[in-house]
Amino acid sequence: MRVETLKEDEATRGLPFLIEIKAYENGVQIIPSSAVVTVKSPAGEKVVDSEEMSIDQSGTMTYSVAGEKISELWENALIEVVYTENQKQY
Repeated sequence: MRVETLKEDEATRGLPFLIEIKAYENGVQIIPSSAVVTVKSPAGEKVVDSEEMSIDQSGTMTYSVAGEKISELWENALIEVVYTENQKQY
């Protein structure tokens, strides 16, 4: 699992927010077979709960958080991504 923290000015209230994650092993970008994202408020409340992410041919995982959800987010929201690659879960 990879965890990121939103910093000030990274999301604009009311506009969609694109989450983009790349994972590397031994310096090479891996291509996951699946990935889900959970977004939590600093208090731990789930705003997005285990939603499937898109994965492009190079392995970049993306998910767009809807604008109406961004109105509930603020600085220090947590983004958790769980992905699977070659039957190993991270």
